[in-house]
Amino acid sequence: MNAKEFLAFLDEIPRLLDLARRQDDLRRYQVQDGLRRQCRKEGRPFLYSMPMRHLYTCPVCGRQATDILHELEDPRNGRKIEFLEVVLHQAQAHDIPPEQELAAFLEACLKEIE
Repeated sequence: MNAKEFLAFLDEIPRLLDLARRQDDLRRYQVQDGLRRQCRKEGRPFLYSMPMRHLYTCPVCGRQATDILHELEDPRNGRKIEFLEVVLHQAQAHDIPPEQELAAFLEACLKEIE
């Protein structure tokens, strides 16, 4: 899977923090937790994101930004995989594909949705 496919496939998965920000920006983390419970109950894959208190530095361009821990979860099989914001940055800015394990997990999530 190349970087563009990764980003396009990831766009098919609900990003709970983005949805929570649209509903209530002040209580976004509480709303995101509620959305996670709802997705688990409904058996829908989702992306749960939690900003960290530190920055990441891209090894390619040196960009520094708030690090975010992303959890891609598929409640239908009880599995999840974690990755950091730098993975998204590298895909978007440098066309660097994700590691094979993450790509395979994402593809499996989408195959079962169809």
